[in-house]
Amino acid sequence: MIRRTEAELEKLVSKGCYEEALGVSFDATPSEVARAHIRQLHYFSNSERAREALNQARTALQGENAERKSQRLLNVDQLEAAQVVMERALGTNASAYNYYMQGYILYRMGRYVESEKYMQKAFDRSGSAFHAVWLGCSMERQGKLKEALEQYIFAIEKRGNETEHRMAGNLYYHIGDYVRACTHLEKAVSMGCQDEDVAEKILVIYQKQKYARLITRIKNVFRQGGTAE
Repeated sequence: MIRRTEAELEKLVSKGCYEEALGVSFDATPSEVARAHIRQLHYFSNSERAREALNQARTALQGENAERKSQRLLNVDQLEAAQVVMERALGTNASAYNYYMQGYILYRMGRYVESEKYMQKAFDRSGSAFHAVWLGCSMERQGKLKEALEQYIFAIEKRGNETEHRMAGNLYYHIGDYVRACTHLEKAVSMGCQDEDVAEKILVIYQKQKYARLITRIKNVFRQGGTAE
């Protein structure tokens, strides 16, 4: 068992690293958690603050379900552990949220093909704009731009919030459809988006459109044999 100072123990518990504080693995059984808790209490018998932290860690672990545990592990960047916990929780009665969580963890791990599989299952169960967006994200990361765009547009038609317009606008910009890109990006800004990248894209589009109009006028002048004003 790693011996920690009182301050180190309190910091771990405050971050949600309960297993590390107690000195157990993320898949420790309730009896293993209880034994580790007793050992740590004995070691910190003269520290009321440490004992309170240890009690908090034990109570949290004993009261967690798979969803809460995987979310906590995700929050402290224990991605592999979070993925294993959620994988074990998936079954015939898994909810859209369960599949979304597994897909999100895999997305964070850069495993986009697997992420898409679980995001698709989440979307199939809910048909929600939220799950459509995340399905689109996992597709976009794989270069499946057309399929991703279909998900973003579905989400816009179903709900149409700032995030969805921003995602669609960014993707249209990426594929060079600046008219549609500008429409969605401006909509996102009107709905409260303050992303500097979005503002820069809109400015670039304005400049491209202005340049295109200038080129058109020049071509028209040459066709008509006149002068540009």
